[in-house]
Amino acid sequence: MTALRIALLTYSTRPRGSVVHTLSLAEALAALGHTVTVWVLGRDDDQAFFRPVDRAVEARIVPLPRVDGESVGARVLRSIDRLGGAFSGSYDIVHAQDCISANAVGRCVRTVHHLEQFTTPELAGCHERALREPYAHVCVSAPVAVELAGIGIEATVIANGVDAARFAAAATADPAAARARHAWTARLGRYVLAVGGIEPRKGSLDLLEAMALLGPHGADLARSSRAARRCSTTATTGAGSTSGRLNWLCTLSYLVRSRMTPCCRWSPPPPSSRSPG
Repeated sequence: MTALRIALLTYSTRPRGSVVHTLSLAEALAALGHTVTVWVLGRDDDQAFFRPVDRAVEARIVPLPRVDGESVGARVLRSIDRLGGAFSGSYDIVHAQDCISANAVGRCVRTVHHLEQFTTPELAGCHERALREPYAHVCVSAPVAVELAGIGIEATVIANGVDAARFAAAATADPAAARARHAWTARLGRYVLAVGGIEPRKGSLDLLEAMALLGPHGADLARSSRAARRCSTTATTGAGSTSGRLNWLCTLSYLVRSRMTPCCRWSPPPPSSRSPG
């Protein structure tokens, strides 16, 4: 196997889905013997990723200081400019994981995790260029590849991997693993864990309806939802998504307690004007 020089680019140091994906991919490629550099924006004085990164991977963090009163569109354009201006080096493959980093480097390999609809002109333009300019596309799921095919873009599907050993270790009879599991059940009782954002493509409505179908059998899950709400309140700070998460926990708790039938349908939100980060 020929060792390659690979640059991976992402827009944030924080535990967003595509960022987690980028780090795992970088470490896997480095373990195969490739030379891997991850380029990332360090927003608001971030100087490191949300978790330690294997020393075999070089991390290049490009500072992006906060600008008070800056609009979403202006921040997106500044992000592209800062990351593109700092990016340097000679690489065999340049691989972008989001629209900001794809715009920063131009022609590249692009992983498309999902498609968005933006109302902010700068974001809409960013999204379109990040689809059209790369010379190769990868999707982590077949449905997204089908969406891309609908706009004339052919993508290769490479599904997200799972660190099976990590999950298997958490399910063993090892005393530390058992204590960790007990800590969650002691705090929440019987609970449903949903990992990801609260939005249609994450199956949020399916979870809501599934809980409603439980009827009186889900009474203890309602209590778990209230407990989770209390835990989230004490464990999180004023992040932009916290309010929405707590509202949904409260809604799930209320709907299960009131034995809501699943005939209710939630209307998806209008196209987003928020930044990808």
